[in-house]
Amino acid sequence: MFRAASETSTCVSNAPYDSDSVNSPFKAKFGMPVWQYYQQYPLKAVRFAHAMAGVSQRECLVARRCCYCFAIHTLTTPFHTGSGSSDL
Repeated sequence: MFRAASETSTCVSNAPYDSDSVNSPFKAKFGMPVWQYYQQYPLKAVRFAHAMAGVSQRECLVARRCCYCFAIHTLTTPFHTGSGSSDL
């Protein structure tokens, strides 16, 4: 993922108004969309899933702590923290 980030400027220059898996820095770097890459390299997919699970757990802890500072329990719509499994 970090190696693909270096292709961001090239990707934006080539398709400034497109944002999808076909016009992505990842595809520019590795030649295929991210999910196709993970299908082709399952060990890397497992590593990515573990990393995202760790991020999800951290984000849930942050959200729980925010309950003490903010009135999160009064929200009427769901919100997403940006984690891989969308736990929150």
